[in-house]
Amino acid sequence: MAPTHRQPAAFFLRLLLAVALSWPAAVRAEPPAQIGLRLGVRGLGEVWQDTHVMMAYRSSRFTASGVVSYQVWRFLGAALEVGYERQGGLNFYGHRRAPAGGSASLEVVPITLMAEASHGLGNLLLFGALGCAITPFDETGDGIVPVSGTKFGAALQVGARIDTKLIQPSMRSGEGARLQAVELEIFAGRRQHHLFGIDAEDTLDLSAWRFGAGLMARF
Repeated sequence: MAPTHRQPAAFFLRLLLAVALSWPAAVRAEPPAQIGLRLGVRGLGEVWQDTHVMMAYRSSRFTASGVVSYQVWRFLGAALEVGYERQGGLNFYGHRRAPAGGSASLEVVPITLMAEASHGLGNLLLFGALGCAITPFDETGDGIVPVSGTKFGAALQVGARIDTKLIQPSMRSGEGARLQAVELEIFAGRRQHHLFGIDAEDTLDLSAWRFGAGLMARF
């Protein structure tokens, strides 16, 4: 009769082999929960710093923006945000022209493209982002020469995203771009133009502190 002590050894060898073969499939079936595409809408307030802009318009403005974020790795992603602002005011710019009567309007399209680093803590995702700010603007008014152009600068942002648990992610594979979660986002940041004094003389400074909140859909 064959020795019985070989049977447990053979069983454990087969078990280890089965685990080794199934491990890659298990890893692929359970990717990190925070990785994926995010589409969102933000409500945000901007506090502007240019004294002359504050004289003709308001020092702060509430607006909205749309954002696309893609987590390319567990800790690294990229984000694109596009907004729109329009303010009405008076034509008073002592630094660029003599005071004038009538009204003026300033349209701004803030665009930021940033690299984003994040760290997940359960249902909470902390993130920080750094990148470039591109801000086209157009100013028109009664009796003044229209001014338009594009400002380039830097953008910084920190914030957090919280999974609201409104969506239960599917465990089935092969479902494509299925909605995985709805996240509440809060953030604060800075848009800075005229870095190192470049293009700072006799032009609008559209730098601003930025604060806001929004909803993100993660796919």
